[in-house]
Amino acid sequence: MNKFTIFSVFFSLALMVVIADMVIRDYVASKTSQTSVITALEDFQNRNFFDADAKSDTIVDSAKTPDDTIVVPAAPDASSSVDTIVESPANDPLISDEISFPPLRGMLNERAIKDVGFTRVERVRFDQKVFQLFDIGSVRRNADALFQVYDESGSAVGVLLEVAFLDEISSQQLYDFLKNKSKVYLDLSVNEKNDYASRSFFVNHVRKPNEVFLVFKEGKYVYCFAYVKQQHSRIKALISLLKTAILDEQFGGNAT
Repeated sequence: MNKFTIFSVFFSLALMVVIADMVIRDYVASKTSQTSVITALEDFQNRNFFDADAKSDTIVDSAKTPDDTIVVPAAPDASSSVDTIVESPANDPLISDEISFPPLRGMLNERAIKDVGFTRVERVRFDQKVFQLFDIGSVRRNADALFQVYDESGSAVGVLLEVAFLDEISSQQLYDFLKNKSKVYLDLSVNEKNDYASRSFFVNHVRKPNEVFLVFKEGKYVYCFAYVKQQHSRIKALISLLKTAILDEQFGGNAT
């Protein structure tokens, strides 16, 4: 084998190594530009819907859209009147022996939830993160309420959030904001079906096929429900009750 042939062989091998290295680097870079939400909804009792560290991950959001900023009318001051909830587990950081909540201003309440078959309902403190991932703390609203629900065995099987606004434009803005933010996570996908209200979508988590994350909008209200699949029939019944109540509010009890 002459020197030219040997040189050609080594040159070809070196070129292949360089090209392979470039391909691998490009692939790794494309993957690390997205975040991976690893854990979700392991324990409803702790309400760990998505990775608690997700806020520190990098998300694909290079071009901000108008939906990233939500401007809504200021809500009236509800600090002058509060309800007191008692008989909650003291070992839960979001539930204390005695918590003062603003009065309920929306349609979601303990009676409606129990009417569809949930045996135990507790109102809990909302940490301003929808599914413990999407921060809406800067969104001004009329009111919000978060409830944890239990099945007959006493196991926590879901949490139900209602966010009430003064107008439908504001509720639509929040709906769009949550839908757009759900699309930037590697492990999440959005399935907008509009089957459950005027607007609705599911957030599917690839690692959590047995849990449901549903966002829907009806009138001035946005709802974010997270629950195990076995409770889907009860959730559908609750949505039906909420829609009827909202339509009654809109049309003065003349909804059909």
